[in-house]
Amino acid sequence: MTCYAILEESVLKVGNTLLERQYDLSEGEPRHKALINKQTGYRWEGSQPVVMQVCGFSGKGLTPRLSTLISDSNGCSLPHLEAMLEYDNGLLEVRLVLTVYEDSPFISSQIFIRKKEGVESYSFDPTQADVVEVVGLYEPHMRLDRVTFVDKSDYNDTLVTRDHEILYARMHTDREGQMFLLSPVLHEEKLLLVKEAPCKAGCFNRIRPEFGCAPKKQAALYGSGVTAHDLSSAYFVPCYGATVGVGFNTDLFRAYRAHYGKVYAGDIRRNLFTMSNTWGDRSADKALCEAFMIKEGQCALEMGVELIQLDDGWQTGLSSGSAFKKGVKVWNSGFYREYEDFWKIHEKKFPNGFDPFRSDAYDLGIWFSLDGDNDYAQWEIDAEKMLELHKQYNVTHFKIDGITLLNKRAEWRFLQFFQRLIKESHGKVSFNMDITNGVRLGYLYEKQLGTLFVENRYTDTGAYYPHATLRNLWMLSTYIPTRKMQFEVLNPRRNRKLYGNDPIAPVKYDADYLFASV
Repeated sequence: MTCYAILEESVLKVGNTLLERQYDLSEGEPRHKALINKQTGYRWEGSQPVVMQVCGFSGKGLTPRLSTLISDSNGCSLPHLEAMLEYDNGLLEVRLVLTVYEDSPFISSQIFIRKKEGVESYSFDPTQADVVEVVGLYEPHMRLDRVTFVDKSDYNDTLVTRDHEILYARMHTDREGQMFLLSPVLHEEKLLLVKEAPCKAGCFNRIRPEFGCAPKKQAALYGSGVTAHDLSSAYFVPCYGATVGVGFNTDLFRAYRAHYGKVYAGDIRRNLFTMSNTWGDRSADKALCEAFMIKEGQCALEMGVELIQLDDGWQTGLSSGSAFKKGVKVWNSGFYREYEDFWKIHEKKFPNGFDPFRSDAYDLGIWFSLDGDNDYAQWEIDAEKMLELHKQYNVTHFKIDGITLLNKRAEWRFLQFFQRLIKESHGKVSFNMDITNGVRLGYLYEKQLGTLFVENRYTDTGAYYPHATLRNLWMLSTYIPTRKMQFEVLNPRRNRKLYGNDPIAPVKYDADYLFASV
């Protein structure tokens, strides 16, 4: 592997054949020294080293410790180098994890923080510096291209926007967004900074825009998402991450998409597959039963469908999306408060479990939602129930829905759920992350985890337009690999009257277009 991490004479160097990141450790805390395009020799640096700072951490005379390992994120990513720098100031322990892949002009960073054992309380001013990434600049004349993503597609139908401006050399500029491309107007070197966090509405402790730039000084990404209340001595709390990349006369957005494809390696068996879902034609959970699934399996064999996903309704408990009138319904939380056996297979619908419709010709997937009570305190029970279904019926795909994360403790437990399933299944399970509603991880955060269920659209409300589905996929695909995203194909013949004489109604499209567009 050509990736490396070297600590010499108080300078940490991390890189590959395309770029190198240098940190000055002479004062203990890592300070950005230079980001180097190794193909041209150009250095992104300022007049003096600048420091990342989160949770009020400060200290001098620290002794950072460096360790490295080759990882593939338990099979979720391609092999890469992880360099971890550890240091503490007597109150907080910090881990700065730097990640670099071969043949990628990007380096990612993420800070993890834990209270030292014996520190009962710790507080800091949440309005002070909260810098998760910073790069020094000499350049006075800069163009900024800014990309902003939006999830919660139940309420939004333009999921990505992009604009640009020339930065005022005299002033500090703050801007919202997730991706920020800086291009000096006098030459063709480029710098891309990516805030790898949920979309704006899903970020915790967000007190200022994500990006700040002072030409001739520095460019920074703000917002760790961590408050003093989130800190624990039992585990390291993850801050929101960042990725920086360099290039010369190149499309760094396209390069980031390729980098994304290394972090999310996807299902190693296939990068493209056809999936059916039992929620189709708005039957919700009413049609779901053994006889129905046997027919679904027969149709899957005829059509070449490779994954059958049992949506909400396979389980004993009722969610708020249920079409049944009677019974206690829950959503996001209360599964174990209201039911003793919420996630038990429904005995009346499936008296023989899932065995009657299992087949080697297709995989099985199910809908699932973690219990949000007490910040997902039941995550281990949730994981155990999913592992039981994986072991007994070879369920390999889990659609994760109904999630509302409220703080970093909830997020940490949520992520532990995935890690346990991945490890104990030896990487044989994968996830379909619904980002249509709630407070979830978005497009760029923890992107190694599964596919994204991007949108729901229904003809019942006249909201489904095939051209709009293609538009959203097309716009997102500039920055995100298409194999990461899942979009819907509906029955275009349903609810024709709701569309009247609309020339672009779903029924105007043939099946070839509908399938080709996603």
